[in-house]
Amino acid sequence: MSSKISRRRRVLEILISVFVLLSIFIWVEGLLHKKVEPGFVESEGEKELSGNTYKITAAEIPILVEAPGKITAHEEAIISSRVMGVIEKINVREGDRVEKGQLLAVISAPELELQSVSAAGGFRSAEAALEQAKRDFERMDFLYQRQAASKVEWERAKTALSQAEANLTFAKGGAGSASAIAKYTNLLAPFDGLVAERLLDQGTLASPGIPILKIVDNRSFRIEVTFDEKKISKLDLFDSAHVIIDAIKFETDVSISRIVPASDPRSHTVIVQTDIPQIQGITSGQFARLVLKVGSQIGIAIPESAVIESGGLTFVKVASENDRSVIRYVRLGRKLKNGMVE
Repeated sequence: MSSKISRRRRVLEILISVFVLLSIFIWVEGLLHKKVEPGFVESEGEKELSGNTYKITAAEIPILVEAPGKITAHEEAIISSRVMGVIEKINVREGDRVEKGQLLAVISAPELELQSVSAAGGFRSAEAALEQAKRDFERMDFLYQRQAASKVEWERAKTALSQAEANLTFAKGGAGSASAIAKYTNLLAPFDGLVAERLLDQGTLASPGIPILKIVDNRSFRIEVTFDEKKISKLDLFDSAHVIIDAIKFETDVSISRIVPASDPRSHTVIVQTDIPQIQGITSGQFARLVLKVGSQIGIAIPESAVIESGGLTFVKVASENDRSVIRYVRLGRKLKNGMVE
């Protein structure tokens, strides 16, 4: 009995194995799927030509060089003291607007004040001495004309008058110089503008040449870049350029306004400047990029609208000989004007 059961089990296993193998064969051969009818099938890479076409020809493409630089005001002034002293008062802070002649700071210099007072006193004393010498000479001249005084006495009075006049001239010069130096203690704005930096505070010792304030004229700006001296010969005044200011997301076309006729011997660069219009948000010291044209070359340019982007790659449709479009991978260069791309 058991032998019959074993025999049936083996037969069943064989039948199952045959069924599985047959199923795999049918699936591999595709007998369960619909058959493709004989004929031509349009491939994914080639389709019927549709839409506008653009004939590609060799074109002159500008060679552009991008130079980093900074924005500077047309007028900038570093305010410093001409005399040694303590900053007694500063009337402005960073960002304040100032007018030409406005008092910005006061320097306390007691020694200069004493010199000024002394010089003024010396001038008044010299004036009094001259008045006295004039009266003495007039009296002596009156007596001399009537032979009541000797010529020696007359000449002595005349010499005293001349000396008094010379002393007054000297004292006047000293007083004027002392007064001028005393005015150095008042620091005035040289032009209308904006306080860009306040470098020292009240109570700080001010020395000649040490910056206290920086004033800029915020009505007009320019961009200053350093450019390779080997390529500077390819630039001329009023050549067109393109400026990019990332901080305020601004771009515009400009022209070269100045090329400094001197090269830095260490970096072998030349300074190039361009004027830019007054724009809201622009400040002195901001970073900017200047794109300059240094020549041209022959290349291929296509409309940017013809570029297809997919998965980080760029493609274009190319017309084949049988008026069908074929997808081609391309590597793009720079974006050009008029909606073209290299």
